[in-house]
Amino acid sequence: MKKILPLSVFTLIFAALPVDASLTVSEGIKLKGSILSVKSTKKYTSVSGCKALAEKKSKAVAFNLDTAQGKCYLLSSVSGSSADSAVVSGS
Repeated sequence: MKKILPLSVFTLIFAALPVDASLTVSEGIKLKGSILSVKSTKKYTSVSGCKALAEKKSKAVAFNLDTAQGKCYLLSSVSGSSADSAVVSGS
C-alpha cells in the first residue's frame, strides 16, 4: 500500500498538467493526409483562426490554410507534403 500511494499521487499530478499542443506554422507547404473537416467561415480564414481551431480539436494533428480559396482544412493524419505558395500549414 505504501508503494501504491506515491505512484497514484505522481500520476494524478502529471495527468492534470496541460499538454502543449502548439502547432508549428510553415508558409508555402501543403500537408497531405486525411481531412477531418473544412471551414470557410471568415473566423477561420486567417492563420491564427485556423491554427486555434486545429489546436482546439483533439483529433486534429495539423492544418492547411488555403489563402487563395479561403478555406481551413483540419487534418487527422499527415502522410506527406508538397510546395504550394497559396498554402500556410501547421503541424
